[in-house]
Amino acid sequence: MKRRTFLSGLLLASAARLALAQTSPKIYRIAMVHPSRPTAMLTEDGGLPAPAAFLKELRQLAYIEGGNLRVERYSGEGRTEHYADLARDVVLSHPDLIFTVTTRMAQH
Repeated sequence: MKRRTFLSGLLLASAARLALAQTSPKIYRIAMVHPSRPTAMLTEDGGLPAPAAFLKELRQLAYIEGGNLRVERYSGEGRTEHYADLARDVVLSHPDLIFTVTTRMAQH
C-alpha cells in the first residue's frame, strides 16, 4: 500500500512539473515610432531601410511578429507640435523596446 501511495505522489508531482513547464512563452512588445511616415511603412517591406533592416534582423534572431513578438507602430504624421504627446503615449504603453529613427523623437 505504501508503494502505491509513493508512486501516486511521484506521478502527481511529475504531472504538476510538466504543467508548469508548458506555460506560454513571453511575447515581447516593441513600439516603432516615426515622426512623419505612415505606420504602414514601418514594416519589412514598407520601403524604409531602418525599420526593414531592424525587423529582418529580429526575424533572423527568431523574434517573429505574430508569434513571440508584437510590434506596435506609431506615427507623428509630421506634426511636430504633437511629438511630445506621442512620445508620452508610447512610453505609457510600457513596451519592452522603443525603436525610432530620429534623434528628435528619441529626445521626447
